[in-house]
Amino acid sequence: MPGYEVSGWYGVIGPAGMPKPVVDRINREINSILHVPETRELLAKQGADPRTGTPEEFTAAMSSDLQKWAKVVATAGIKVQR
Repeated sequence: MPGYEVSGWYGVIGPAGMPKPVVDRINREINSILHVPETRELLAKQGADPRTGTPEEFTAAMSSDLQKWAKVVATAGIKVQR
């Protein structure tokens, strides 16, 4: 289907209000681990494409996905079923 794209992702999210130095350190350590060739190979064998970036880039990606899927839900008229 033209324009159809779905991809999943995993990320690490901490509690609101975490001090920026803590967020930056966790981000730096995770990015470092994701650059280890053995880690990349293991994840690739599982079908993952490990990506690194900043907390701000991850926040922007989550926001973009939220907007995209909110539009899909609204357009399709999807309602919560209880």
